[in-house]
Amino acid sequence: RENLYDLNKKQMDFLEPTLAEVERLAGLTSDILNTTKIDQHRLEINANEADLSALISQIVGSLEAKAKERGNSIGYIPMSKELPKFKIDQSKISEVITNLVNNAIKFTENGKIAVTSKLKDSEVIVSVADTGIGIEKEDQKHLFQKFYQAGRFDEDEPQEQQGTGLGLYISKNIIELHGGKMWLESDKGKGSTFYFSLPLEYKEIKQPAKLHGTELTTRVL
Repeated sequence: RENLYDLNKKQMDFLEPTLAEVERLAGLTSDILNTTKIDQHRLEINANEADLSALISQIVGSLEAKAKERGNSIGYIPMSKELPKFKIDQSKISEVITNLVNNAIKFTENGKIAVTSKLKDSEVIVSVADTGIGIEKEDQKHLFQKFYQAGRFDEDEPQEQQGTGLGLYISKNIIELHGGKMWLESDKGKGSTFYFSLPLEYKEIKQPAKLHGTELTTRVL
């Protein structure tokens, strides 16, 4: 029985890098498909009533072990007593939050990551703050552009630089298709905070909308 356990453990150790590569390729494929849909104005928002606070809490909890691997503490702090349920595309907003939190973990070591949410007038504002390495001012101007990767990588860890450069581009478009906005604040060496807003009232607007300089007709919140 002990030998069987050891054999299974060895098999898992052998398979772990392969599984990680499969996940990376799956993420790459998903990013490319989403980007193609955005560029062709085919990314649809399927909005249904959802509990955003519960969704954030679930995502943060699922990434806690990953954060701890880099010596980070992580937590979700709802700044409003209770967020109302409102209509969002839960799958796509989950993708946005996961991307922002993963980025915070990736660029923070032995630090803190805090996710917050609050009500402000007729919208909800979510923030993901870290105490990581921060982003140069020049990079901040281009950060949401397609394929752009900020020059904040460790030369000793080139693996950290691997990625599509599409995550923030996709996330910003998803938020804008919900009728919201995405922005950031960051100081080199002092950490970063990414924000996005979502309107509480769902609206289907049939008029030309502008996303990153492209005219299109779409449904937004």
